[in-house]
Amino acid sequence: MARQLNPKDAKIYNNLANIFFLKGDLSQALRLWHKAADLNPFNAEALYNLATQYERMGEQKTARAYYQRFLSVAPSRLERLKARVRAKLATP
Repeated sequence: MARQLNPKDAKIYNNLANIFFLKGDLSQALRLWHKAADLNPFNAEALYNLATQYERMGEQKTARAYYQRFLSVAPSRLERLKARVRAKLATP
């Protein structure tokens, strides 16, 4: 129903992805996080979610790329999270 209201709202796709992630449907969550990031390349939450999921899957190169994208768009209110991401990227 939410997608019917505004199918171009990246936040809706990010929130749906979070629900699928919590239900254990990782492939659907990844698909929806990608959709959110495609609709809004400045959606820091979707980029961070993609990075952390790829890291969990052992795809470090892809995770690092999403962490870097996250850092480039994340607002200042996420400074503590950005600091943690910078620390992750500083380690090989």
